[in-house]
Amino acid sequence: YLNEMGELTPFELNDFSSKDDWDHSGVCAFSVRQSNFEITSQTHDMCTVDFSGEDEFNMEMGYHLKPSIGIDGKHCICTKPSKKKYFQIATTDLQDAVKRNKEFEIKQQQDEIKQELQRQLDADDIMNVPKDKIIYLYQSDFQHGTYRIRESGTYIVMEDIVFDFNAGDINDPFNPDTNGWTPKANQHKIYPGAQSYRDAYFLGFWAGITIETSNVILDLNGHSLAMSDAFYYNQRWFTTIALQSQYFLPGQGPGFFGATPTFAQHIVIRNGILGQSSHHNIHGHYSHDVTIENIHCRDFETHGIQFNGFDGITLKNIEIGPSSTKVYLRGSFGHARNLLPRLQQVANAMKEDDEYFKLTEEDKKIKFHGRKEAVSIQDIHDDLKLQLESVFKYVMTGELPKFDGENMTKKKWNQILDTFYNPSGLPHGAGMYGIFLNTVGASVLTYNLQTSTYSNNAVLDNINIHDLRHAMTEFIRMGVPNSGSIYLNALHGCLDARDLLNDIEDIGKEGYIPTYKGNILTDATIAMEYFSNNWDILQASLIWHDRLFPWAMGTDLEALGDFNIGCNGDAQVHGAKGLTGVRVDGVNNVHIKDIVIKDITEETPPGTTLCGEYTSFDRDCVGKCGGHIRQKEPMQVGFSGHNLQGLCLNAANNVKVGKTDIHNLQSLYGLTYGISIWPSVDIEFEEKVYISNLLAGVDYKEIVNKDDNGNIIFDDESQDENYPNRIPEVCGIRVVDEYYSDTADKIYKSTVKFSPDADQNDVLIANVDGYKTCYVDTSVDDYYDNNRPPKYSMIGAWKGHDSNFEGVGKNGIMHQTKIAKHNQLHKDRFTDWLKNNSKIMIFILFIFVFLFIAIFIKLCCSKHFGKKTTNYEGEETRSPRKLQQQHVCIGDRIIFLPVNNTSQRNQELTPLLQ
Repeated sequence: YLNEMGELTPFELNDFSSKDDWDHSGVCAFSVRQSNFEITSQTHDMCTVDFSGEDEFNMEMGYHLKPSIGIDGKHCICTKPSKKKYFQIATTDLQDAVKRNKEFEIKQQQDEIKQELQRQLDADDIMNVPKDKIIYLYQSDFQHGTYRIRESGTYIVMEDIVFDFNAGDINDPFNPDTNGWTPKANQHKIYPGAQSYRDAYFLGFWAGITIETSNVILDLNGHSLAMSDAFYYNQRWFTTIALQSQYFLPGQGPGFFGATPTFAQHIVIRNGILGQSSHHNIHGHYSHDVTIENIHCRDFETHGIQFNGFDGITLKNIEIGPSSTKVYLRGSFGHARNLLPRLQQVANAMKEDDEYFKLTEEDKKIKFHGRKEAVSIQDIHDDLKLQLESVFKYVMTGELPKFDGENMTKKKWNQILDTFYNPSGLPHGAGMYGIFLNTVGASVLTYNLQTSTYSNNAVLDNINIHDLRHAMTEFIRMGVPNSGSIYLNALHGCLDARDLLNDIEDIGKEGYIPTYKGNILTDATIAMEYFSNNWDILQASLIWHDRLFPWAMGTDLEALGDFNIGCNGDAQVHGAKGLTGVRVDGVNNVHIKDIVIKDITEETPPGTTLCGEYTSFDRDCVGKCGGHIRQKEPMQVGFSGHNLQGLCLNAANNVKVGKTDIHNLQSLYGLTYGISIWPSVDIEFEEKVYISNLLAGVDYKEIVNKDDNGNIIFDDESQDENYPNRIPEVCGIRVVDEYYSDTADKIYKSTVKFSPDADQNDVLIANVDGYKTCYVDTSVDDYYDNNRPPKYSMIGAWKGHDSNFEGVGKNGIMHQTKIAKHNQLHKDRFTDWLKNNSKIMIFILFIFVFLFIAIFIKLCCSKHFGKKTTNYEGEETRSPRKLQQQHVCIGDRIIFLPVNNTSQRNQELTPLLQ
């Protein structure tokens, strides 16, 4: 049309254009269509009609449009080839075309999703979330680091996200020039602590997404968030979604993470999958008013979801599991990966700083006890780098290193595997949780009997926790008596006593002199402290220089002095707690309903006995001194790494439990509880609770103490319940209603009650078995106490064992063991009776022998005894007639005496029977 200036001006025609507009369009009007527009018409006129306006405009009215490639009207086209035509194009062009088409389709879908999400947001009644602040997240937003949400609004994930921040080269993963998978130095403003040793990101990218403000909706929109394999193995501290600005609170964790953290409030996280993570899927400190719904947490190592110090948490429609099964690197790998740049920094300083100029080349080396040669910091760094690279490539590709006989031998490779490799692939920390609702702080060391800093108000609704597996790797720490101090590296990791000491099993024996053994990790820690006093680098390490240096170098083997070792901890010195479906510790007002906890297996092997047969730890002791320095009874008695609990409650008030189903829980070597109610708990059961198929000690028979005859030894004073590995106890619901703590000099109590609509018969227990049941007030083996049957739960109605139930009890190894023990008992009783009545038995035996001899002599003197005779009919027989006459024996002859019958006096009465 002509505008006011008389210029010819194009205008857009569409289904909403007026008829007058169409009348002025002329023959050059066109409609832009997709290149793959399906043409079904058979005539030109039919082809050129825009049928999108069919109801109002039709062919007879003459409103014809020309489909066009472009929008300038030069390439009007409408054709339907009568025959297929084939063209040759380059493969790369075809691939590019397919990619463009796919991207176009995705964009169309995303545009549709945006429109639908906008309608949902308009309908949502979420206070203070700005409706005009909508951010769409794509893979490109996660290329260079953690996505930090610091503004209120709605954040919508538009595609599956794989975290591979600042990706490095798998073939050269620890190149100091590229620093793959870590924050770059020039990113320090957005990631404080980048390439340094303090502040929030000094341990690397510790989260995929952080929410550091209030009033945020994070909608995963049906998509997933997960770490790449390479990033997963490099970054050993990670949370998929974190509701704070730093991992640890001030004063906690392996270093300084910041003094002014910010926390999230009024948050909604929904609709998606949280995948592979080296620690948590969701983690929050001081969170307030948080709703998580329609979320699936999986492939994590420590926690599906954890909240500390919260007020108002709602978890609804949550699935948790399975846990990760590809944890092929031990905790020591994470320590070494973080120590590597520190070693290089010390090595560089020794080459450049003035304070080292006076040292000779020999002075810049350290020679450890028993080693042939002294080594420099650079030597240790290069060897550590080689070892880390070889084991990293092995878990990534399965490729073995090249054994050249110099840098790498099979013996050295085996040592590398012993130090850094976890063959089971299962999470191996001190504990694992599906959900952990906690008081303020991390609570990585122990449990609470009571706290002054309760969290408040949590609702768990429609929760499904399944397929969790855990197998703790136990570390032995070494410390100084009467101090509580232990030997640590810069990341609060313990230096394993088995790596420090030769002949550790001989501790306490007469004449034992400890000598330094060492591996690459202990060498690196000691050497770094020997040559540097830079506190930024050394941080949490504590090795008591005056003791350890001369001893480790062999210049003074007595310098180490008194020491002790303790067990029941992991690489980070966390106290062993085993596997738990849901743990509630230090929380007021918790409502749990419609929860399923199933198919959970605790596979931790028995705890080592190198620290003695302990129940706790004696910090003043010298030598083998027991378990973890912070383990707490009654939750942690002896080794506790193989404990399994479905629902664990500690210091929790006003807990209401609705419909609950806990089944298929088994611990291979430790205890198994469906629900454990520890001290200071107030709980009320409101609806049906089903607990079944709990097994404790599935493989315990392989390691249990046995007598000389191969019979299992159960509770008795001489064996002290087989500590540190207790008899595997099973209990549907375990209750400690009263506990006295001698440490606090206080009695802690728990109460269990039922709502008006429920009672004991609504708690149903079946198919439960282990080596010991719920009689916790005695060491008596209740399985074999005829006066008291096993007690499979301390609350609820016992429904027995199904006929096809296969466990460690009636239909498993316990049944066999019971029979063997009863048989042995009867045998022992008989033996004891013989010992106590030996004189009587000898007298009876003497009488028996005398009677036997007398009878035998009489038989020998009988007529025809043992001889063949002939009867009156002349037949041979071995059974002679009974002799009626009186007779005497003279040698081999029998002489009949005369009878009184006078009628026979004249008869011969003495025939010879030679």
